[in-house]
Amino acid sequence: MLRSLLALSLVALSPPSWHPSATQEGIAPWEHPEVVKVQCDEGSGTAFRVGPTNLLSVNHVTSLHGCTINGAPFKVVQKQGDFTILSSDQKADRWLHIDCGGFVAGKIYEAEGFARGLDTLTTVDATATGEKLGGFARLVGVFTWTPGQSGGPVIDLTTGNVVGTVNVYNAERGDSGSVPLSTTPVCAHV
Repeated sequence: MLRSLLALSLVALSPPSWHPSATQEGIAPWEHPEVVKVQCDEGSGTAFRVGPTNLLSVNHVTSLHGCTINGAPFKVVQKQGDFTILSSDQKADRWLHIDCGGFVAGKIYEAEGFARGLDTLTTVDATATGEKLGGFARLVGVFTWTPGQSGGPVIDLTTGNVVGTVNVYNAERGDSGSVPLSTTPVCAHV
């Protein structure tokens, strides 16, 4: 089951001809500079800043060849499953805050990322079910995560803090999967 979920990972390989609906599309990247596009030779995904030079993303994006953020290379500091901690020489003035409390069943969260490899952000709202989906927290909604959002933050709408990363989706079942930050090295020492 996990293997089939990973096969549905969210790397945007090339702009597809279909255009699925999303909760909100076309958000200018300068409105949320904490969320950045990861551009690779084979496709693209998303990362987000959690400090002046630190970022988080997912391994199935950051392990691709020739990846850059804003045209500059980055370093993978640590990886665990489909989760990565990154470092960049580019310094940021703004970043997102982490919530190590995990997902709360019944609560609505917002995923942000560069869907379909576009240069604008897309957000998708989903509700935590309290269930696991092959090791990922399961979220459901009208829409699923969209290819290219992979590595983006899953944000608690009430606090603005990041609870997880965008990892997988299953359009047939209508659910999405997220690595909760509470299970990662980021929260191991908190």
